[in-house]
Amino acid sequence: MVSPFAEVDYKRLMRAIVVMTCVVVGCGSTEPMARVHSTPAGHERPIPPPPAEPIPDDWWPPLLPRYPGASELAARSFDGSLPEVRFQVEDARTTWEQWVASIEAAGGVLENLHDFRIGRSATIVIGGERYFASVQLGRRTRSHIRRAAPDRPHVERPCTPIPAAAFSVRYRHERPHMTFVMTHFLETRWSQDVDADGAPDALVPIPRDESPRSGCPADVRWDLYLSRGDCGHHLGRFEGEVWRVDGRLGPVIALREADHPTGERTEIRYDFDGSSYRERSRELHEADCAALPAGCGERGTVTCEVERRDGR
Repeated sequence: MVSPFAEVDYKRLMRAIVVMTCVVVGCGSTEPMARVHSTPAGHERPIPPPPAEPIPDDWWPPLLPRYPGASELAARSFDGSLPEVRFQVEDARTTWEQWVASIEAAGGVLENLHDFRIGRSATIVIGGERYFASVQLGRRTRSHIRRAAPDRPHVERPCTPIPAAAFSVRYRHERPHMTFVMTHFLETRWSQDVDADGAPDALVPIPRDESPRSGCPADVRWDLYLSRGDCGHHLGRFEGEVWRVDGRLGPVIALREADHPTGERTEIRYDFDGSSYRERSRELHEADCAALPAGCGERGTVTCEVERRDGR
């Protein structure tokens, strides 16, 4: 017979799996934490996201080979001339190379290719059109393609070298009867095209140095650089990971997730003022205690320490 204490420990273990998924996998994804519900037996398990529908043929750029297994999340045009398709794939690690091969077979060329820990990005030139593509690695991750604008906006900012940041953070979460320790890796990411010129722009992580939470995922800030060949224009610093960019030099939406497993997060909007991005508004999404009751109880103590710095 299983004791009640063993069942409590089991529930905590299942919640720990959800937390580790958010902290470890979430560092390479901007998706909110999976919801959790109770089964009739009283145990808890993550609810898988609903299956996405196939992308309609008229949504995908006609000259560009379709991404293998891509399913539709959204397709829209912000200003009537720069259509964007956001999609998801089951396993981008095995399909990226297949897609690149199909593009080259169709006479396309990849430029500005960036291979980083959580994804791939590139400029695709095919049939006289230019596209920006960003694909996140892993299972059921969000990716997007956008047609490039015919010109590149001029920005009145110095063009400076883009830092190649890379560091790991030792994350420690202490709660009654259990302690979680994991490593969280951050690096310069090339996952957005903010000015819609077709070239990947850089997001550089900057750990905060306040003790004892130095470098915790929620405390890391991100510097944005518009890429211009061997240098970039620094356009601002964001609190939280950049989730999306709405249009050419349009609003940037960043999400700051709580370190504790409550589902609490802050959505922050930044607007471009012609020179740099500045915060315009923030909205707090409160803890979902019904879905993650453990996180609304004793939250324990979270500490982080930057273990290694490369290229900074």
